[in-house]
Amino acid sequence: MQTLARSLLLFFSVTGPLHAADHCVILQYHHISSETPASTSVTPALFKAHLDYLNETDFTLLSLESVVTHILEKKPLPQRCAAITFDDAYRSIYEAAYPLLRRYDYPATVFVSTRGIDKKFGALMTWDQMRELSDHQIDFANHSASHSHLIRHQADESSKKWRERVVSDLREAESRLLEEVGRPTRLFAYPYGEFTPELLEIISQLGLIGFGQQSGPAWFGSNPLVISRFNMSTRYADLAQFRMKVNTHPLPVVEKSSKSPLVSEDNNPPGLTVKLTPGRFDPQQIACFASGEGKIPISIRTETSSGLISLTLKPSRPLRPGRSRYNCTAPHQQKKAYFWFSHLWIKPKADGSWYSESL
Repeated sequence: MQTLARSLLLFFSVTGPLHAADHCVILQYHHISSETPASTSVTPALFKAHLDYLNETDFTLLSLESVVTHILEKKPLPQRCAAITFDDAYRSIYEAAYPLLRRYDYPATVFVSTRGIDKKFGALMTWDQMRELSDHQIDFANHSASHSHLIRHQADESSKKWRERVVSDLREAESRLLEEVGRPTRLFAYPYGEFTPELLEIISQLGLIGFGQQSGPAWFGSNPLVISRFNMSTRYADLAQFRMKVNTHPLPVVEKSSKSPLVSEDNNPPGLTVKLTPGRFDPQQIACFASGEGKIPISIRTETSSGLISLTLKPSRPLRPGRSRYNCTAPHQQKKAYFWFSHLWIKPKADGSWYSESL
């Protein structure tokens, strides 16, 4: 009887509360170093604190491929679920992050821009180091070959030529990863987190799963061409912020009025209307924020025909050239956590040119 009781307890712990969520938080890191720019870094000590928290609070760390499979197939995820990703394959991942990940036996995915590896840039890992990591739950995925702003057309470049160049770039990276690490990948992270409907179409046609840099959990309602991740850098990753973000739930947006993140001069600041399904949050407690402005005005109404919550955002200040975001949050009604949604905007300069590479 005791054996039966233990078996039943194990069964319900696996099929019940521990595997009852529709979402998983994906964390995005770059450098794990005290010597690199704070805007793209966390220190080894802070990264260790992140992993300590995940371990101490019984988070389940899944590979990114596993998270994608659960989301696409709508298979229940663990209630406390996270996945770790790194962009750009910096050497500090090998030197500082990898030993800590091995300590906890945690998986991770590194998005690689392959030409930098081939050119043996000193800040990046080598193919030999990447092969070593691939034997220990570290996966490598496509971040383009060039790490260029893929959404930009070159001077006098037609749409057809632009598309051919981008497709060639992505296929080059896929080929080099397969040659050097030996595993095919369907995962792709947009350089700089930038995308347009035209680029999303290419990603779809190539059969790739896309990851952006807009914040929020990945969930069953995610667009598989542009799945959200939480950026972990010094400004946004102290332990208090980390705890909040890793415990977030998705604000269940099912429809958006804007299909493109590009902002024009005659529509700045851009308005945005999103529709949400009701959940364990009070719509009147939703708060929204815009880059460069802070909290912004919103209007909320419930549609009588569909029951959906319609949320309209309209900042008062124009967005600056570069990348901006609207973020919306709402407190969970039953526990200490937040619901979260983020929308990316990209604004060229007034003369139509793009912002500098430093952004």
